[in-house]
Amino acid sequence: MCTQDARVKFLFRFALFLVTAGSIRPQEAAQRISNPSRLFSVPMADVLRSAEVCVSGGSSFGMESSSALIQNLSIGLGGIAEAEISTTGLTNEMTGESESFAMSSFKVNLIPERFQRYGFLPNIVAQLKSSSWKSIENESGAIRSIYTSASSYAGENLVSLGVQERFSVLVLIIGKRWSFAGFQAGICATDIRLKNGRRWYWVTDPMDPAAAYGGVHSAEIPEKQKNTLAPIGGIEIQANDKTKIMAEIQSVPIFDFDVRRQDVVISTAWLGVAGIRFFIADWLTLDAGVKIQSNDRGIADAEIRIGGNCVVPVNDWMKKIARSVRERQGQ
Repeated sequence: MCTQDARVKFLFRFALFLVTAGSIRPQEAAQRISNPSRLFSVPMADVLRSAEVCVSGGSSFGMESSSALIQNLSIGLGGIAEAEISTTGLTNEMTGESESFAMSSFKVNLIPERFQRYGFLPNIVAQLKSSSWKSIENESGAIRSIYTSASSYAGENLVSLGVQERFSVLVLIIGKRWSFAGFQAGICATDIRLKNGRRWYWVTDPMDPAAAYGGVHSAEIPEKQKNTLAPIGGIEIQANDKTKIMAEIQSVPIFDFDVRRQDVVISTAWLGVAGIRFFIADWLTLDAGVKIQSNDRGIADAEIRIGGNCVVPVNDWMKKIARSVRERQGQ
């Protein structure tokens, strides 16, 4: 009888140990400040704590893209949601540059907080990102020669092209983070819209492309809508107490022009980033990685990305200030 009671107590203590261990989220005991709720750009199945503010910024350097500051500001809402204002890039094949779009997003945790304490359950979040309308102007001096020379043989030598574009991205991410590693995997639906498009061109003689006549003509580009559905994901590995190894992959839209059809084309390419996240402090991290796209022609097109993340626990600071004021009043 005593042996049976001892076994019951042992099993009860073991089950209690498993539940307690599973209820501790990674690094929760080591730090109260949240990690950035994304990898390099892929969102994680996690949100910032309530009233936490994360400010991110950095630079992207490549052979075909100019240096551009990437900014991101996100804030935790009630511990279950997150709002974000950021900038993101869209590849413009006509100029070889990246078009910068202002984005706003809202991310919500779909798993109730009481269930997140169990270590064996993954977390699930949904995020909607949307840009405002932006005019993309492709002037003759910026358009790559391959488009102007090819269009001349078609009889319409492209001079310039302008269009307004916007896009929205809906992401569903399932992920889990442990003390030694983590993964994020999901699906990404992108809706791209084009309107008010027009192109300007010279009419040329196909037998003599240098002979232009009739002045500059223009033609309307019809409105377009492009919907894509692609997987998205990433991993992180704890290399040491201060460093994580990270890698991610996602699908990105590409703006292009079909010379034969004389029409705008929206396609997609795979974008991958691999690198590290270094924790200078619990609230300050440095990201460094190499970005490459499936439409790159070689390693010279790869970009080195360097950025930083600063997480400010506003709620904790306000509580500390209020506590300090009460202590002073008590004196």
